[in-house]
Amino acid sequence: MDNGRQVTQEEAQRLNLRRRAATRRRRIARWSAMALLAVAVSGWIGYTTLGFANRLNPPESDISADSAVGDWPMFQRNPAHSGFVSDDVAVPEGTVVWQFETA
Repeated sequence: MDNGRQVTQEEAQRLNLRRRAATRRRRIARWSAMALLAVAVSGWIGYTTLGFANRLNPPESDISADSAVGDWPMFQRNPAHSGFVSDDVAVPEGTVVWQFETA
């Protein structure tokens, strides 16, 4: 202890308070940085998972799934698969092509 600097009681208290204040500032800065990082990471995760980044671009064409008059583009005619036709359509006449006798 002979090589150490001699300080008075008041000076020791002042140095101790300064050291505590510096420790407190470092602790606050460290926790603030961790909180900021946590907010940034959770914001980024929320942004990507809630769909804000996954929005689809609007269609670039005017293709429609609605059927034109007399058109049957899919099974049961339309996306609702109703099979209903409100248009005047010709009823096929139909002829027997072949028969099978069972008796």
